[in-house]
Amino acid sequence: QRAAAAKDDGTLAAIVEGTFQKLVVLGFFPLMLLTLVGRELFVIVFGANWAEAGVYVQILSPWTFFWLVSAPFGTLFSVLERQEFGLAIEAVIIVTRFASLLVGGWLDSARLGLLLFSVSGVVVYGYLSLTIMAAGGVPYRKTIGILGTNLARFVPAGSTLLVLKALGAHPVLQVATFGMLLGIYGLFVLKTDQQLRQAVGQFGDWRRLVGRVSKTRGHDANA
Repeated sequence: QRAAAAKDDGTLAAIVEGTFQKLVVLGFFPLMLLTLVGRELFVIVFGANWAEAGVYVQILSPWTFFWLVSAPFGTLFSVLERQEFGLAIEAVIIVTRFASLLVGGWLDSARLGLLLFSVSGVVVYGYLSLTIMAAGGVPYRKTIGILGTNLARFVPAGSTLLVLKALGAHPVLQVATFGMLLGIYGLFVLKTDQQLRQAVGQFGDWRRLVGRVSKTRGHDANA
């Protein structure tokens, strides 16, 4: 409904760009970190038996990011009267997913199947993101610029983890560094994004309100 109204009053491009930028800010950094240390994180948190699951997380994290940033824009197909494009994209997604898992099963390699699944998903959802952003009035250069800016922010953190892995650092150190980097990034986002700060503040107010209500009900029940 908001997108339809924005299309009529000429503000659709600003809404689409703002939403895309926030999704990239929130999703790119943590998911790319998981691409580097997913295995170590699962081993530390869940135990050695979960190491392979951590590898799967590493493989699928890039796909997850592109799915995350493109999924909310599915409603724009109807708003922009581009349902035929949406149908074509969905068909490609189904075919590539099926083909990826089929090849992985045929070659008896779960990792290969997931890798093909992830790579094809990055290509399809990446293309979808660029296309739907352009259809919403956001030029390609702005979309690529948003991705490039967040990539530049990630490079120092990613390089740090890659150096630790190259030096054979203990998994605990890698996971601790992951947590530290994620925390620093979270503070950076809160400092630079006013709307997110307000959202976090509202969430805190809501939790305190729920706590007060629960205590009041507890007192009433005891009485």
